[in-house]
Amino acid sequence: MSRKPTSPIALAALLSMLAVAPVMAQDTVPAPAESQAEPMPAQDAGPSVTLPQALQDAGLTDVTSRPMHRGNATRIEGALPDGSRIGALIDETGALRGLRGLDDAALPAALSDQLVPQAVRDNPVYAELAQLRSVFVGERGVRLAGSDAENNPLHASFTEDGTLIRFGRGDDDERKMGEKRRKDAEKQRKEADKRRDRDDRWHRDARDRHRDRDGDRDHRGRDRMRERMDDADRRPMPDAPQPDAPAN
Repeated sequence: MSRKPTSPIALAALLSMLAVAPVMAQDTVPAPAESQAEPMPAQDAGPSVTLPQALQDAGLTDVTSRPMHRGNATRIEGALPDGSRIGALIDETGALRGLRGLDDAALPAALSDQLVPQAVRDNPVYAELAQLRSVFVGERGVRLAGSDAENNPLHASFTEDGTLIRFGRGDDDERKMGEKRRKDAEKQRKEADKRRDRDDRWHRDARDRHRDRDGDRDHRGRDRMRERMDDADRRPMPDAPQPDAPAN
């Protein structure tokens, strides 16, 4: 079977297609791969609180802070190396002003001694605090709270030079609270008596007012009735029938 030569028209069409193909290949741009969403940068947690040197030396970690409602002081909480948690108060200058053991934890002596003045620690009363649970140093002096060797609550206040201002035990607090409750109950009873007397007086006055109004109404009614009777007496009476003369 003989092969037929390609016609001029078909050859021209083939050449035209071959010329256009590279151009189409160059114009065709591969679809870009789906871009992965870039992760959002982490939110800035804000500047961290600079711990006083005493807390840094104590190895405080897991620290949280919050400003106080009054003043520029800051309250912080954190964990000590032994696992116990404490709270601390830092004033506006960054100085440590208070310590408190959380969950009834005692403060380590190495930490509390840096806040309690030496003059206070030299006072014999300070030795009665077998466990110190809170310390606050302010303009009014040094306030301490804790317990004695028998785990009885104790509290004391000192001046900066170690002079004892106030000292009390748990029994004293309970006695004072009992006395306060008794006085409050007595005060409430007296106030209740005053209210009851006031209510009684009001009811008596109201009853008297009603009685006076009723009495006035009765008097006015009797006066009108008396006037009617007087008018009736003054009217001429019609001639009454004469009785029959007695028979002879």
